[in-house]
Amino acid sequence: MRNYPAVAYILVAVAAAVLTEPAHAQAPSTPLKTSLIGESVSEPALAPPPSSFTLAQAVLLSPNEPAVRAIAEEMCEPGHWHLQMLAGAYFKSSLGPNGPAFDYLPITARLGRACTTPQWDRPWWARGNFEAYVEVSAAPIVTGPGNILVGSSLLLRRNLLCRPDQQCVPYFQAGAGIVYTDASHDLTQREIGQEMEFLLQMQVGVRTRLSPNWTFDIEGGFQHISNAGLADRNGGVNAFGASVGFTYTLPCRR
Repeated sequence: MRNYPAVAYILVAVAAAVLTEPAHAQAPSTPLKTSLIGESVSEPALAPPPSSFTLAQAVLLSPNEPAVRAIAEEMCEPGHWHLQMLAGAYFKSSLGPNGPAFDYLPITARLGRACTTPQWDRPWWARGNFEAYVEVSAAPIVTGPGNILVGSSLLLRRNLLCRPDQQCVPYFQAGAGIVYTDASHDLTQREIGQEMEFLLQMQVGVRTRLSPNWTFDIEGGFQHISNAGLADRNGGVNAFGASVGFTYTLPCRR
C-alpha cells in the first residue's frame, strides 16, 4: 500500500459503490423440481384460497390477517362475518291497550353474515345487499312489572349502499324471536300473559367506519312483545327505543 497509494483509494471507492447500491426486490420464484430425464420443470401454481369462509375459518385467520378493506366494497361482500354489540333503552308507547309502564334496557349481541353482493351498476336505490343475523339479548326491566327480558331473534338486514368507498352505511332490518320474562307473574297487569312471549322488531340504523374492521353503530326502532293469544292476558307491549354500539368484521383472506 505504501508503494501504491492509489490502490487504497480504488478499494474504498469500490466498497462504497457496493454498499450504496440500491437493493432490487426479487420476485418470488416458483420452486423447481427435476423430471426423470433431468430437465427442470416448475411447480404448478397453487389455486387462490376461496373468497367465502366459514365462521371457524374467519376466527382462526383474524389474528394474522392484515386489515386493508373498505367498508362498503369489501365488508358487505358475501361470506364476511360481522359481530355486533349494542346497548340501549326501549320505552312502552301509548300504542295498544292502556296499562302500566314497561321500560327496559336491552344489551344485545348479534352474529351476522353477508348474503348477497352489492350491485354497483344498478340505480342507487338498488345497490344495497342483504345480511342475516342471529341475535341474543338480555334486558333488565327498569319500570313496570317483572325484572328481566331474555331472548333470541333472527334478523334480515338491508344495507343501503351508494358507492364502494362509502364510510357511513345506513341500514334497516326486521326480525322475530322468542323472549322469556317474569313480568307475567304480576297478575295486576294484562299486557304480558305468560313467561314465553313472541318478539317482533324493526330498526333503522347507520354504521360509521372507525377502522378497516370496526364501525360505530347507532340504531333506533320498534319492538312488539305479545303471545299471539296463547294466554288469557295478551294486551301486548309496543315499545320504541334506540341503541348504540360497535361492529367488528372478521377478516377473511382472498
